[in-house]
Amino acid sequence: MVSACGGGGKTDLAGTDGGDEGATMNAAAPNRPSGQPQGTADAESIDCRSLAAPSGADVVGVSLGMRAEDAYKAVACSNRALRVTYDAGGFQVPAMPDGSRPRTMVLGQRSGEKIEVSLAGLPGQETVVAIRREVTYGQGQEPQMAALAQQLRGKYGELTAAEGFGAGNYHATLIREQPRQPGEIRNPCEPPTHGPMEIYPYCGPSVAVHVDANPSNPQLAAHLIVSLSDGMTGMRLLNEYRAHAQAAAQRQQNQEAGQAAGRNPTL
Repeated sequence: MVSACGGGGKTDLAGTDGGDEGATMNAAAPNRPSGQPQGTADAESIDCRSLAAPSGADVVGVSLGMRAEDAYKAVACSNRALRVTYDAGGFQVPAMPDGSRPRTMVLGQRSGEKIEVSLAGLPGQETVVAIRREVTYGQGQEPQMAALAQQLRGKYGELTAAEGFGAGNYHATLIREQPRQPGEIRNPCEPPTHGPMEIYPYCGPSVAVHVDANPSNPQLAAHLIVSLSDGMTGMRLLNEYRAHAQAAAQRQQNQEAGQAAGRNPTL
């Protein structure tokens, strides 16, 4: 179920007007990736030499606005140990009258890594509206905190570091949003690095990174999360699908009513 956040409550997508409200995934993702490496089921059939080039900022080759099929290939080719599937998570939407639904998430998982790619759009036309990658570095595999922060700045630009995340930890963002009206109160545009992914219609393409230092050696990174989201595009696509599904349901109801017009029940 896609829920809209606004007014302090949550309502089903069918009950929203797509105004200043946002969408949030129904279930929170675990804070740490888990599970054993299983491998991509169709890894052998994917030609990793013909990947679509990302447009703008990316996570393992997946960028905002990318087609679902290209995002799936990029995740699968980023590491052959990942088990990659089209998952039922993501921003949940109502089914079409025939029971079909659009794809809502590409999920890649292996031991120590989890990649969630949130999709939105009409069936067969789904594109990427949010990406989150979590990596837990095993013992002996930890990069230096300073080097990782420099690498992140080099890839995503000069991010704004946030305070209050503990000594040695690193949290930074690059937020794009529409100008606020005087006195306007908004939810933050920062893509969540923990909990369910949330998007809002006044938020443009934004990035957030979070790095936890190794407790026994703060010079080393223990855990990395990178999140990208485009709330403006995501909410537009979710609302377009909602209108499409509602129109299809209305057409089916009208057809059923027309077929029943000649029925004269015995009273």
